[in-house]
Amino acid sequence: DGRVPEPLHAGVAPPSAAERAAWKELPDGGQVLSEAGLLVADADAADAFYERTTALPSVDVHGLSAGEPHAVKTNIPAAATATLSLRLAPGQSPEVVGESLDALMRAAVPPGAELEITHHGAASAAVMDPEHPVLVAAADGFEQALERRPVPVRTGGSIPIVAAFTGRGIPTVLTGFGLPDDGIHGPNERLAMDHLEFGVRAAMGMFDALARCRGQGTLHMAARHADTHRQRGTTPMAELWGAETRKAVDNFPVSGEPIPAGVVRWLGRIKGSAARANAELGKLDAALADKIAAAGDAIAAGDHDDQFPVDVFQTGSGTSSNMNTNEVIANIAGEPVHPNDHVNMGQSSNDVFPSAVHLAALEAASNDLLPALDHLASELEAKAEEYKDIVKAGRTHLMDAVPVTLGQEFGGFAAQVRQAHARVSDSLPRLSQIPLGGTATGTGLNTHPDFAEKVRALMSEASGLEIRPPADPFEAQANRDGLVEASAALKVVAVSMTKIANDLRWMGSGPRVGLGELFLPELQKGSSIMPGKVNPVIPEVVAQVSAQVIGNDVAITAGGMQGNFELNVMIPLMARNLMQSIGLLTSASNLLADKCINGIQPNLEMLERHAENTLATATALNPYIGYDKAAEIVKEATSSGRPLREVAREHGVEEETLSEALNLREIAAGSDAGSK
Repeated sequence: DGRVPEPLHAGVAPPSAAERAAWKELPDGGQVLSEAGLLVADADAADAFYERTTALPSVDVHGLSAGEPHAVKTNIPAAATATLSLRLAPGQSPEVVGESLDALMRAAVPPGAELEITHHGAASAAVMDPEHPVLVAAADGFEQALERRPVPVRTGGSIPIVAAFTGRGIPTVLTGFGLPDDGIHGPNERLAMDHLEFGVRAAMGMFDALARCRGQGTLHMAARHADTHRQRGTTPMAELWGAETRKAVDNFPVSGEPIPAGVVRWLGRIKGSAARANAELGKLDAALADKIAAAGDAIAAGDHDDQFPVDVFQTGSGTSSNMNTNEVIANIAGEPVHPNDHVNMGQSSNDVFPSAVHLAALEAASNDLLPALDHLASELEAKAEEYKDIVKAGRTHLMDAVPVTLGQEFGGFAAQVRQAHARVSDSLPRLSQIPLGGTATGTGLNTHPDFAEKVRALMSEASGLEIRPPADPFEAQANRDGLVEASAALKVVAVSMTKIANDLRWMGSGPRVGLGELFLPELQKGSSIMPGKVNPVIPEVVAQVSAQVIGNDVAITAGGMQGNFELNVMIPLMARNLMQSIGLLTSASNLLADKCINGIQPNLEMLERHAENTLATATALNPYIGYDKAAEIVKEATSSGRPLREVAREHGVEEETLSEALNLREIAAGSDAGSK
């Protein structure tokens, strides 16, 4: 609700004035350790902290350390980030740091949340050594805590902290540096050197930190406002891209949306594997290849997603994003790596970018969508078995039809999803065929004849995916039919999901004046004005997702038509839409399974009433009395409102015949019951 929680001193009393006075000077004449209290968080304090802060969207609690509380983050939009402050102090052991962090994680990190921990105190111009005992203890403690409680985490601090932590491969944020009384470090900190010397040493430390984290982690700078500690945002510390990327950013200010992260990461994988292959083939110096491969691996791991700013609506071959990748890798790797001569060796945007798109979609479909569809089908199959003996009215044209079982309907839903899984799976072998090795036009100019095969083998081994050669290099270079086919399969999935979602909404409609045959899980209030109203929110989400996927497919189809001569020129658009469709259907399938299907309950009374009242059961009388006489009975029952059995008796149908013909469960069983 935006309120700032009061500082919580977790088991530590604030330092006394005498203690603070003793900290004013350090033996080496360096900067004072700011409020250098030792953090100890016990279980009770952790529980209390959790109770008080989990309702907040994000909280930066510097007050968890001894001393005067620092600011609380209040303007962070991310809802799943817990931000805590750990103060480093002389004499801390790794065990103490690890135990404190473990307590903080228990206290403030709900399942699935990301943890960001900033730490201050030892990060001063006087302590520029990343191997300083305080920093070594802190980094070791971090590793111990993360072994006990693995969570997505990034740490933050000033220059030496960044150097120490990135050296261990821990993603780290540089939270900045400042001068005495500048509103950043506060009046209790001062320097024993002049501003110029501090600036020089700080700059040297930054470059050292950058060098240490190349290929190991991501370095950002968190900018602190000079007039307040209450706001903090992160911006890239350094642009790792170059001139061609800047041109593309300036040329394409279209949507503000970059290419999908999955494509970025596969560009990194391709570049890293290409460097290794070129080294094996004697085309690239091994030392340069190692640097390029390490940088490519870091991109593949997602460490540099923020270094790809080019708009997705760009040159249609994806050339700008390929150049962006070459420049970032070259800058991470350092001199003398050249973005074109070394990083792009044996490649062209025309074969690399579509290959990355195919592989990103292949990975997402294989590892995310197909398991989600399996999960949904399993939930539906479980309900089909559970509901196999529950008879209900069948409906065709939204009108009464002969009875079926609820289990049969859910079994039909499950089969739809299984078929959807099969359709997506059937498209993957062709999606896995990549044009890599064709370079500019499919001829393979400037690449070794064994290059593509080696790169595919390396990527297949690393990813576990079966990556195939093209059926024909010119077919693979000139068109993106594999993407169109995959999107078409996703469209069918969307159509199936819409049908299922609509049926669930219909059967759950009510509760008083709808069909009211199912009780859908009540997840939230359905109206801001109508008390007690509950809506079928998950089926509505599924229907909206399906509409978006179908719309995406239209654009992908149009994009696939733009394969002119040797190159398709709408690949970024197709990449955006296909990756979005896969992601949306993955999420929607899991939501439908977990938040709807799993919790559905049948309204047995209403289901039985509807099954008894449907006049279409007269169909079962046809073999006994003929269609025409059965039709007369139905018409009279409809006009009079009387039960079908009662009217049939008046028309001379014997009770034995009625009992034999109008058995609802046998009607629902159809031919399996041996009916006439």
